Amino acid sequence: IPKLPTDNLYKFISLFGLTLIVSYLFLGYNNESELQKETNNLKYEVDLISFEIESANNERKEYIKNIAELCDTEVCDCRIIKKSNYNIQLSFKEKGCDSNGIIDEIIKLQDLIKIDSRKVYSKIDTITAKENLIARKKEIYILQENKIFVFFIVGITMAIIGFLMWYFKVQKYEDLILKKQSEDLKNDIEK
Repeated sequence: IPKLPTDNLYKFISLFGLTLIVSYLFLGYNNESELQKETNNLKYEVDLISFEIESANNERKEYIKNIAELCDTEVCDCRIIKKSNYNIQLSFKEKGCDSNGIIDEIIKLQDLIKIDSRKVYSKIDTITAKENLIARKKEIYILQENKIFVFFIVGITMAIIGFLMWYFKVQKYEDLILKKQSEDLKNDIEK
């Protein structure tokens, strides 16, 4: 609009109402697209971290398998007390026994399992924190949208009232004046 309609208050009110409607639509779309973008980024990160977790779990399983194989050599009478996908507990009958560094190797493998477990739990915590952040942003956007919806209702009301008042109080009579002037001019030409 090159120039705002200052000749008529009703036109101004109706155009201001239309501006509020367009603003509501723009802000709603903008918030929604931003939230969708963040959600897609989180899904990508979740997939990436899930792959890393799966890889770490496979490494831990391999470490545990190696420990079990080392214990099966029956060196120092090593026995597996408790075994899971995430950890292994061992028992040795003889204290201080270390045949060819097998116990040191077992301890190194157990330490690697603990390190990998910490990494996995850290990544899971990261995912949870990001999911909570996005959920909070979604709540904020919904609250904002509810507040902005008032602009939409006010905009529609202003546009309808403004256009109706403009037509019935101003434009209708201007149209009649133009029609009368046109008929008068036509009559003058015919004479």
